[in-house]
Amino acid sequence: VHVADAAAIVQPGSALDEEARSRGANLYLPDRVIHMLPQTMTQQLGLGLHETSPALSISFIVDESGELDDIRIETSLVRVTRTTYDTANQELDGKLSGLKALTDRIAARRQQAGAATLDLPEVNVRVINDEIVIQPYQRGGSRQLVTEAMLAAGEAVARYAQQHAIVIPFASQPEPDEIRQPQTMSETFAYRRMFKPSRGTVEAAPHFGLGLPCYTRTTSPLRRYPDLLAHQQLHAWLRGDALLDESQVSERLSIAESASRLIRKGERLSNQHWKLLYLQRNREWQGDAVVAELDERKMTLIIPQLALEMKQRRIAGLELDQNVRLAVDSINISDLEARFRILG
Repeated sequence: VHVADAAAIVQPGSALDEEARSRGANLYLPDRVIHMLPQTMTQQLGLGLHETSPALSISFIVDESGELDDIRIETSLVRVTRTTYDTANQELDGKLSGLKALTDRIAARRQQAGAATLDLPEVNVRVINDEIVIQPYQRGGSRQLVTEAMLAAGEAVARYAQQHAIVIPFASQPEPDEIRQPQTMSETFAYRRMFKPSRGTVEAAPHFGLGLPCYTRTTSPLRRYPDLLAHQQLHAWLRGDALLDESQVSERLSIAESASRLIRKGERLSNQHWKLLYLQRNREWQGDAVVAELDERKMTLIIPQLALEMKQRRIAGLELDQNVRLAVDSINISDLEARFRILG
């Protein structure tokens, strides 16, 4: 698994490093992206944007049970041919079949370990030439292949760091108080509320949601600071230089995660804003919703087409997971609220 080699340029403690740390991650808004690092670095280091690309290469063998073995990490120069997910999907039974078999083994091992998949609607919101475009996230196929390869890379780096006593920011998630196997949307919605947040720490621990014994985020050093921090530590180890100690890594991680929490909140609020603006521009919109939660006076509806969750006044006779047809009643952009009326 080859990853853009950002740490080759961004040195620990440099002005570039400190600015990236204060930002924590890229901020992805529907109408723009605020980058953690200068955009020119992506153009310089992005894999496949030049004839050869510097990379941090993470290699491992996947055995028959999906376990990783013979983990190696090194800096490299790679030649990359860029492609699309649609094109790659056509090659899953062809030249990508061997790679798919490996990632399928990894996925099966994670599932057997209890990896939790919360299958709730997700959409991609973009503003293109002042038009709001909302499309469902695609799952499976080559996207899943890439996801499994990235997760395996994160596990491999975590294990490598433990083996060589390299201090890096691990990502972990405790088990919920109750483990469930949700089947319906309302069950999944309720189970999500039980999940405990993932956290960054310098001590390795299992990640419940991913079904991994240890894990670190390592595949996006151009857009997430914890990934960059892990890369910097690996670079120092490979060169034989002094590494940051636990207190230094913890301090840097704390600053970046504080910024990242604000970024995630900003992204959620911005997506909600643009979804409601989309409905305001399309006042004749009608669509289907699912009853995800029922309280004494309120109910939560999920509109899969928009991945929009809204509380409404409870209507007698509606049951969990019942499908209802909605039309827009009112939109309040400033309060990020919408009201719908049920048709029929």
